[in-house]
Amino acid sequence: MQNDKVSVFLKDFISCWQVGRIYEIGHPQFLESLNRAYGSLKAALSEKEDLVLGIFGEELASGDEIFFDLSQKVSPIIKSLKSRGIEKISFKRGVNQEELAKLIYFLLVSKAESLDEFKEYLYIEGMRNISVGKIKSIDAPGGDSETEKKGKIRQYEKTLDSPGLPALPRPNPRSPGRLFRRGSGRNPHFSTS
Repeated sequence: MQNDKVSVFLKDFISCWQVGRIYEIGHPQFLESLNRAYGSLKAALSEKEDLVLGIFGEELASGDEIFFDLSQKVSPIIKSLKSRGIEKISFKRGVNQEELAKLIYFLLVSKAESLDEFKEYLYIEGMRNISVGKIKSIDAPGGDSETEKKGKIRQYEKTLDSPGLPALPRPNPRSPGRLFRRGSGRNPHFSTS
């Protein structure tokens, strides 16, 4: 039942985005589409605290459901999000219609090319119930996959195996004068003149 609500919202959200590409934001067609998307979002959030839409490869997903059919139809939207570094959009239960409208508007007209610019816009606009980000790997708490971790370990091990730079002699702490010219008290490598 919940997945049906998410699917309906996803279709309405994408439809609203597409209507916004044709009509101005204040146009009755866009406002009707926005009302429909907001209503389906509220229905999807009626049973949970938040709703996360994610992009895995070229597919849209939410929770444990992947929307294959819908993903094929909205491939340009997926590419647009991915090009900005957006892999997920989260909606909290307190989201209002104005926040949803601002998100869609920014997706349509923004010149933001990075995830950080997009996050900054959300912050400046006071959108506390919608967030965007990257999807972190499940198998690694820091976001690094097992393959990436192994690669980093191999890279580190290679640095241990390479001859590198010769070891520098350690200064004798009891004989600091060796660093200076004998008797001058000056550092030969530092000159004020």
